[in-house]
Amino acid sequence: MSSHKRSRQTSEDETDVKVFTNHPTLYHEDGNVILSCGNTLFCVHRSVVAKHSPVLKRMLDDAPPLVLRGCQHLELQDSAEDFEVLLGVLYDGLRIDFPNITAFNYPRVSSLLRASTKYQIERARADLIACIQREWSSNLHVHDAKMQAIWSRRLAEFPTIVQNEQVMVNPNGNPGADAQPQDAPAHPAAVIRLLRDCGYHTADILFPLFYALSVETSQFGTPMLGTHVAPLQDADIERLIVGIERLRAKHSSMSQFYPQLRLPPGHDQQCWPGIQIFWAIIGPNILLSPKAARWPIEAWRLFTAHFNTPVYQKQYSFCSACATVLIGILEHRRTAMWNDLPAYFELR
Repeated sequence: MSSHKRSRQTSEDETDVKVFTNHPTLYHEDGNVILSCGNTLFCVHRSVVAKHSPVLKRMLDDAPPLVLRGCQHLELQDSAEDFEVLLGVLYDGLRIDFPNITAFNYPRVSSLLRASTKYQIERARADLIACIQREWSSNLHVHDAKMQAIWSRRLAEFPTIVQNEQVMVNPNGNPGADAQPQDAPAHPAAVIRLLRDCGYHTADILFPLFYALSVETSQFGTPMLGTHVAPLQDADIERLIVGIERLRAKHSSMSQFYPQLRLPPGHDQQCWPGIQIFWAIIGPNILLSPKAARWPIEAWRLFTAHFNTPVYQKQYSFCSACATVLIGILEHRRTAMWNDLPAYFELR
C-alpha cells in the first residue's frame, strides 16, 4: 500500500483497503478523482485528465455519483498497465519520446496509441503517428538513409571484408556491434494492425510498412508465414500477397530490359556497348538474386551506384557522362517503383 494513501473515514474505506491497491506513483494525495482499473487505484487531478481528454471529461461529468475515500470514483475497463502509461504521459506534459520504435518499446507505443485514441488525446496521438512515420517513412530519401545506417551497423559486425578481390580486415569493424535484443525493430505486421485498429487507413502511412513486411517474406505456403502475418486482418493478408507478386513482377521486368538512353553525340558506339556488357555481367548478380527479389528498392539503388564507380567505368569502357545519364534514368525508375507501392498493395 502506498504511503500516499488517503485517510480512511468510514468502515467502507476499511473494506476497500482489502480490495484495492494504490498505484505506487500515480496515486496523488491531493488528487480529487479516483480512477480504478481492476484492483488498481489511480488518484488524479480532475483538471489534468479533463483538460487533455474530452472523453474522460464527459465520463466524469456523466458518471453516477460514486464516491470512494471522499473522491469521485470512476471505474474503467482498461488494464492498469495501459492506463499507467497514459497517465504517465499526461502528467509528463504530453511528452512523447521514442527516438526509435523497437521490439523492446513497441508494447508501450501500442498501449499509448490505443489509449490516446480511445480517450481522444489528440496531441499524444499525433506525436505517436509522427514517430511511426519517422521509423517507416514514405519519403524515399529518408528510407534510403535508414537502410544505409542499418547496413553500416551490420557491416561493422564482420571482422573481415572482401575488397578488390582480397580479404582484408574490416576498417570499420567493431566486434561489439552485434545487435542487442532491445534494438530489434518492431514487427511491421503488428504496427499495421495497430494502425488499423486505431482508425488509420491512409496509404502514405501504411505502404512503407507493407514494403517492410514484404522484404521479410521470402515464400508463401510455409508454416512460418502464418506466424509472420498473424496480426494482419484477412484483407491485409490478401493485399500483402497481391502486392508482393506485383512488385516482384515489376522488378523482374525492369531487370530484363535496358532503358532507352539519349547519350551524348558520338557515344552510342563508344559507350553503349560497354553499358550493355556491364548490365549483362553485373546485373544478374545484383538484380536477379533471391535477396534482390525481396529487396527491389535497395537492389536498384545498389546497381545504380555501381555505374558511378570509376573502376567499372574503366573496365567496361563507358564514360562518366554516359553513366550520369543512365543513373538519372534508373533513379527515376526506382522512384516510380517506390511511388507505385500504394497501388501495388491496393492501399489507394
